[in-house]
Amino acid sequence: MKNLLEMFDYAVCFLNKNNIKHEYTRFPSNAIILDVWYRDKFYVFHFDTSLIGISEVAENVTFDSRPDKIVMNEDIFKENLKIIFFDVQLDEY
Repeated sequence: MKNLLEMFDYAVCFLNKNNIKHEYTRFPSNAIILDVWYRDKFYVFHFDTSLIGISEVAENVTFDSRPDKIVMNEDIFKENLKIIFFDVQLDEY
């Protein structure tokens, strides 16, 4: 993936525009973890050196650093945001 920081900024903008609660942590390794609370669900987005990981964390499951899904394409990541949070195709942000 070309620019993970750009995809992180895209995700934060998307969440802000849709009033979805989130917070993030930047690590010395340049990885970023984006925590998102939406309805009764909790998601973790891993922005690492060449990929974005997406995990849905259940109440009774301890967080695992291995993502449930790995995305390596910007367009697929953008579509995943729309599907996860709205389950519909929206206009481009």
